[in-house]
Amino acid sequence: MKLHHIRLKGAWLLVLPFLVLSRPTWLALGIGGVVSAVGLLLRGWAAGTIRKDEELTTSGPYAHTRNPLYLGSFFIGIGVTVAGGHWIWPLMFLLFFAVVYGRTMSGEAGWLADSFGQQFREYAVSVPAGRGTWESQPSAVIVTVRGPSNRVVQLTRDSVRVVATPSESDPDALVPLEVITPPGITGRASPERTLVRRRNRG
Repeated sequence: MKLHHIRLKGAWLLVLPFLVLSRPTWLALGIGGVVSAVGLLLRGWAAGTIRKDEELTTSGPYAHTRNPLYLGSFFIGIGVTVAGGHWIWPLMFLLFFAVVYGRTMSGEAGWLADSFGQQFREYAVSVPAGRGTWESQPSAVIVTVRGPSNRVVQLTRDSVRVVATPSESDPDALVPLEVITPPGITGRASPERTLVRRRNRG
């Protein structure tokens, strides 16, 4: 069964018990309404910006997060469940979102990498799926470049980039390093793979 169908059926399975057992208060309705409104605005902004399957969208909300539509859905879901007036509803939604939407976003990231190649990999480095600071192990790599000598000596630090896209499905996976160079120049990183993790705040 496709994840899209799982999302829809899973959401509908939660609707009936939510409607029967929720005990909203005016405060819960107010907070939930504001949070849901933020989600609706974000989804509207994202839907008006994206050109799905035509090009890699990097403007508007996509300049800040790779998944503004899902982030909008997250706010809407949290807002609605908070309005239900019991802590169990937001908790159930968080579990549902983490399991189902986490797999969906991981699968879409793979599709985008296959469809847009280097363009998506560069975008994924500058705009992670979730905002935060990332660190790699090892923290430094050696880059070897090859090409015409007159071109190599003109290389600057900014003209060569090393890109590693974190794995969203397996945070402990070693990911390949890609060296991006000007045309006519090839590059290789050593080591060829690295571990990329979100840095813990402390």
